[in-house]
Amino acid sequence: MKLEKKKEYKERIIAANRSELIVIMYEMLFSYMEDVYAGIDKDEWVEAKEAINHAEAVVRRLIDDLDFNYDIAKELFPLYDFVLRRFAVARIKKSAEPVKQAETILRNLYKGMLDMAAEDNSPALMQNREDMYLGLTYGKNSLNEISTGVNKRGFYA
Repeated sequence: MKLEKKKEYKERIIAANRSELIVIMYEMLFSYMEDVYAGIDKDEWVEAKEAINHAEAVVRRLIDDLDFNYDIAKELFPLYDFVLRRFAVARIKKSAEPVKQAETILRNLYKGMLDMAAEDNSPALMQNREDMYLGLTYGKNSLNEISTGVNKRGFYA
């Protein structure tokens, strides 16, 4: 994943509520899957394997965040487990096809998560955060962070 994309996700995570975090995790997962496809297309297996590892880490985080007191978690777990198995098959066969199968399932789940996030009006999880603005400044191809306002982090004496 490119540095600009990572910075974009970082900023979105800082300003996100619980539902938006799930949506962002799915989008990160899709970015890593694109890296898998690119690595396999360029015949750079090490790069593709690293992207699969990152994608697996995101899915494992989604699994860790499931609350099994709710029925939906019991339905999501087998789907996430299937996705992890597809990633394992992709690693063994060095093929993008199992990743594409996993992506089909994840895209359908993503649509539902988007609808859920649209209905969630809860405040952002991080309350004491600095206002950050990302933009292209003083460089043709560089993405710079600009912090404005008063520092809201730490202790005040």
